[in-house]
Amino acid sequence: MVAVAEHAPAAASRSRLTPYLALAAFAAGIVLLAGCSGSSHAATQHPTLANTSLSADPASISSPAKASTSAARQPAPTLPAVVPAKVSRPGTVGKPSISAAPEPLNHDVMYSDGVALRIIGITQGVTDGSGPGALPGRPRTQFTVSLSNRSKAAINLDRVVVTVSYGTAHSQALAIYDDGVRDFSGTVAPAGTAQAVYAFSIATDQLTDVVMTVDFDGVHTSATFTGSAKAR
Repeated sequence: MVAVAEHAPAAASRSRLTPYLALAAFAAGIVLLAGCSGSSHAATQHPTLANTSLSADPASISSPAKASTSAARQPAPTLPAVVPAKVSRPGTVGKPSISAAPEPLNHDVMYSDGVALRIIGITQGVTDGSGPGALPGRPRTQFTVSLSNRSKAAINLDRVVVTVSYGTAHSQALAIYDDGVRDFSGTVAPAGTAQAVYAFSIATDQLTDVVMTVDFDGVHTSATFTGSAKAR
């Protein structure tokens, strides 16, 4: 009986603590569930945070510098026509006083005083000359040039120089001197005209990019023709 009496208070104490332990466990469960629910809600509201990766796909990143460079890049411009220096002529002082703008090979170059130059014919062929200085088998382009003088002064054509270049590099075309060539010469009076024939060896695949310059006197700037020199 004594033994029973001594252990009874301990048993009663444990029975009194049991409800509190159960309540504490229940409260801890609620807190745990709330924490899980909060994490899930944050992931739903901010999916990028949940899926953030430290690595990035280089292909998906555009470089502002590259985009700017690409937008600013423009086709390389064509080189300007190279006009040879004027020939020195006796009695001519200073620079030419009458000028005309370059024109396509199928247009007239016209000066303000009434002088005009025109390419009235272009033909293609192959050189067939023989003897010293002959260059048989080369491509040959022939130009027939007309000069009309509607100015009030005569024009001396004894020192006319014609040059031709072709391609974007403006390669100098080789002048051909054969039986078909006839230079300008003599004097053209007001209201008069003159014709001449010149031939050059131009690469056949460069005939669409030709510059022809006719330096005919010291008063006018050189007449410049540009464009296609295919036969017409």
